[in-house]
Amino acid sequence: MKGTLYLIPTPLANHPLELSHPPHVRKTVHGIMHFAVEKLQQSVQFLKKIDHPEPEFKMGFYPLDKHVTPEQLTDIVHVLQKGHDVGVISEAGCPGIADPGAELVWMCHGRGISVEPLVGPSAITMSVMASGLNGQQFAFNGYLPFDKEKRNSKIGTYEGRSANDNQTQVFIEATFRNSELLKAMMDVLSPDTKLCVCWNMMAEDAWMCSKEVTNWGVVRLPDEFDRKPAMFLFLAPWRQKSGGNEGAPARKSNNRGTKRNRR
Repeated sequence: MKGTLYLIPTPLANHPLELSHPPHVRKTVHGIMHFAVEKLQQSVQFLKKIDHPEPEFKMGFYPLDKHVTPEQLTDIVHVLQKGHDVGVISEAGCPGIADPGAELVWMCHGRGISVEPLVGPSAITMSVMASGLNGQQFAFNGYLPFDKEKRNSKIGTYEGRSANDNQTQVFIEATFRNSELLKAMMDVLSPDTKLCVCWNMMAEDAWMCSKEVTNWGVVRLPDEFDRKPAMFLFLAPWRQKSGGNEGAPARKSNNRGTKRNRR
């Protein structure tokens, strides 16, 4: 009998696990002895925090980061085929969503190995919930280009997509570039585009703000804004196509769908 691949969400901040991991999740993790991990030290710390009953030296750990090789993935699959359960632990949040794991999951599906995602925190869904933007249509776009010109061009492209499809656009950035990305969005986006930042979610100092771009200039950011993770979301005023969009909400005719000329 083959084992099961469990996708184990990890905390977004240093909060009590009771806030994010229900008893059945903790019980399931306690029964797993093999883990595919993005970062070994962080994973060991998580297992200690979740009160895993076995010591670290009795467990099996397998690398599952962005540099994982096909051979290393096959090694993990072989563990499952021998009947052992394997838990996937990524850096923060849910494996396979902005973190490694998807390729291993795909391999398991192709080999008839059961895959079970466990309940836990996801910064992406939590930020959409908290934003006040469109939660029925949204897209997670990961990281924007580091190059300023390419990044600004991409922001404009995504804003056009947001306006045409009434779709919230969601991004993440390396913590030390949080301020840089926020400034770029304020410079490029139209004044009436709705912009939201969710920072250090689930921590005691968690901070969230949703305003139209024109009002972001007066916002006071947290003191350590460039040291802790943030999610960036925006929703441009919807451009209704001639004849209307089937299934789209009715709105009064106005000029919000037309982007203002920039200087």
